[in-house]
Amino acid sequence: MSANRGQRFQSMASVDGTSEPGAAGSDADPEVSFEPRPLPGDPKVRAEILAGIERGLAEARAGQGIDLDAVLAELDAKLAARGL
Repeated sequence: MSANRGQRFQSMASVDGTSEPGAAGSDADPEVSFEPRPLPGDPKVRAEILAGIERGLAEARAGQGIDLDAVLAELDAKLAARGL
């Protein structure tokens, strides 16, 4: 991972309202200590999320979809337009 992309992910980790990445009580590296939110308990919502993940994986295996660098560039442009 390039340093620029690492900074991008590190800055995105603090979007949850904490002042620092990893401020959830851990002194470890923020990329290592990241804990994703649990999946919703509603079986219908959980099934929709998992189905979307499976569709995305199938598209990636087939060579379809959008390249990660293109997605990150688009996200950067949107955040820059908002002044973030």
